[in-house]
Amino acid sequence: MNARKVCLSIFTCFALGLFGCASTLTYFGPLKSKLVTGARSAGPFDHYEYKYYVLDNDTLKVVKTSMCREMAEKLRVAKLQERGFYLAVPEIAIFGLGFFDMLQADAIVQNSKKVEFLAKFPTGRTVACSKPVPASGEPFVVEDPVRNVHLIVETDNQGRIFLDRMLPRGITMDLKFYPKSDPSAVMTYSYNG
Repeated sequence: MNARKVCLSIFTCFALGLFGCASTLTYFGPLKSKLVTGARSAGPFDHYEYKYYVLDNDTLKVVKTSMCREMAEKLRVAKLQERGFYLAVPEIAIFGLGFFDMLQADAIVQNSKKVEFLAKFPTGRTVACSKPVPASGEPFVVEDPVRNVHLIVETDNQGRIFLDRMLPRGITMDLKFYPKSDPSAVMTYSYNG
């Protein structure tokens, strides 16, 4: 009879370790959900971003990059919460079975995870959605309000503006220039003719 009680006690401890409190409480607990921001990606085109490089003899090379609105996914992530780990700690002392209970509770949580896509929304930022290319054949406004200079010049097929060909020599000017189609994209250049 004593051997029977010992075997029953060992079997009970083993059962509690494998199907113990932590895994049982975790399995029967409620799902908890939260809203998270998922992957970000480039959305619809917004504007061009212009930059320039100075070549020799006051020649500027203008490049443009397509900028798109950044979009982000809104997701609802739901999963069970780990519960009863404090009850599994004493089980570790009994044949180390509480450790299996903790592992099983963690596996239950991972298997319960559900991700639901809700929507895509703009983040308010813009991101580059192409590589920079020459701003070829585009009209640019070149001006210096102090010297009353106001020119409209078209870039060549490589996006170049030849300032030395259109401005007088021997004069220093603080130029501002921008694409005629986008006056907000102002760039500045100190011309020393």
